[in-house]
Amino acid sequence: MSHLQDKICQDALTVINRCESHDELNFIFPEIIRIKNYDLAVLDSWQNHVDWMASLPSSELKLLSSADFNNSNTHYSTNNLAEPPEQLVYESLAGKSHFSSLRNQLLFLFKFELHRE
Repeated sequence: MSHLQDKICQDALTVINRCESHDELNFIFPEIIRIKNYDLAVLDSWQNHVDWMASLPSSELKLLSSADFNNSNTHYSTNNLAEPPEQLVYESLAGKSHFSSLRNQLLFLFKFELHRE
């Protein structure tokens, strides 16, 4: 999973660096933010879960495998927003920033050391 996260970050940097127009940026900005904030966070969570499970003694693993985690009172709600939050963030930033600044913001998300340069 760590390799997958690294690959996603490298590919995102490649896509961002190849972005040459506002139209391309309009398309990729919200999607790249979503990948960074949600998809990579999920992969990190899964990796942490795998690492945690690997650290448990066999007696605790046995207890976990016999536990019933199905709770009938669990309710998941979904919010149907007109626009995803990433799109709203982009629209807010786009009104205040120019193309290079917006593209650089995406680059800094994936490679913060670029900010120092």
